Amino acid sequence: MSKYLNILFNALAIIIIIIAQLAFINGLPLYLSNLNIVLIIIVLLISLGSLKTALWWAFGLGLLFDFFSFEPFGLYLSSLFFTVLFMRLLLNNFITNRSLYSILTLTFFGTLCFEFCVYTISYTSRFFSRQDFILELQAGFWRQEAVNIFVNLIAMVIIFYLVNFLSRRFRPVFLMRRK
Repeated sequence: MSKYLNILFNALAIIIIIIAQLAFINGLPLYLSNLNIVLIIIVLLISLGSLKTALWWAFGLGLLFDFFSFEPFGLYLSSLFFTVLFMRLLLNNFITNRSLYSILTLTFFGTLCFEFCVYTISYTSRFFSRQDFILELQAGFWRQEAVNIFVNLIAMVIIFYLVNFLSRRFRPVFLMRRK
């Protein structure tokens, strides 16, 4: 019974997060509309949870994102999948603890990986379907990407301190030398 309640809770949480992202956050004024709460949740799941949980959440979030998107189906699903795998690779091989800097590094590279995957898959599908293929690499494009990264980093700092206040999961682990 507990397993089914856990699945139901996760499904409801995924639906609420997608509704919040699409209906509320994307409608916020100024730069706040660039916040990607889906990526922030994925970073937290990678940091605090398991790879299996993060992959299931990426599947659910990506599937619902694809249902409400005008982009080719599977774009967000595959982008989130590759982003989870890339962040897990970073966490296992390069990041040693769960400090603020580690979480911000994961957020930075996770946002870059997600945006790279979204644009690559979108441009590739448009190229092969012979639709309007315009590769935009203007100054506004790069400024927008920098704003996306900056807003996600600021949100992650706030969430990091909130989680750190409520829980002791984010504690730095220092490697000590033995004499």
